[in-house]
Amino acid sequence: MMMLFLLILRTCCVLVCKIALDCLDFINKKAKTHPCMFI
Repeated sequence: MMMLFLLILRTCCVLVCKIALDCLDFINKKAKTHPCMFI
């Protein structure tokens, strides 16, 4: 039971990390192309 919980937790963490990295990448690209987006 504990192993299953840890596996699910790890999978969630990996997904969150992947999404966060994708978002940061997207924001970086947008910041380069549209600097006024953040003003």
